Amino acid sequence: MDVERLLQASFPNSEDINEIRQLFIEDVQNNILGVNSHHLGTEIHFTFLTSMIIAQKS
Repeated sequence: MDVERLLQASFPNSEDINEIRQLFIEDVQNNILGVNSHHLGTEIHFTFLTSMIIAQKS
């Protein structure tokens, strides 16, 4: 997912947007957030693990 899409979808406070963006910029070098932030062209993309558990009640 790219950071800008995340910001648009999550509706952060407008005064927090630049701070959040800066966290991801710094994370490209340090991986402090643990989301594998990386540049893809001019965008910053990141990954996060998700899992699904599907069961059928018997």
